[in-house]
Amino acid sequence: MMPQTIEVKATHGGRRITLSGTLDSGNAQHLDEVLSRFAGLDRCMVEVDLNSCEYVSSAGWSLFVTARHRVASHGGDLVLRNVHPMLRAMAAHLKAEPLLSFV
Repeated sequence: MMPQTIEVKATHGGRRITLSGTLDSGNAQHLDEVLSRFAGLDRCMVEVDLNSCEYVSSAGWSLFVTARHRVASHGGDLVLRNVHPMLRAMAAHLKAEPLLSFV
């Protein structure tokens, strides 16, 4: 598996985070730290682009659900973009899909 890389870019009204490689319990804390920077911003829109993400563990899906809740509590939202169908199926299997926003 490819190591995780995270790229953050400012967008109009929020941030776009591009995640490459894998997201698992061994590296989820790093992404959590990145997402936490935006959780307290009012009406911040956070897009997480998973186009180059090969794998998301249950820890990763839990992180996305928690981060979306934190961002939403300040009037923003967190959406997942370019999610591979196999990753989306895993989110559905873990019952995380209804708690997330996919575009």
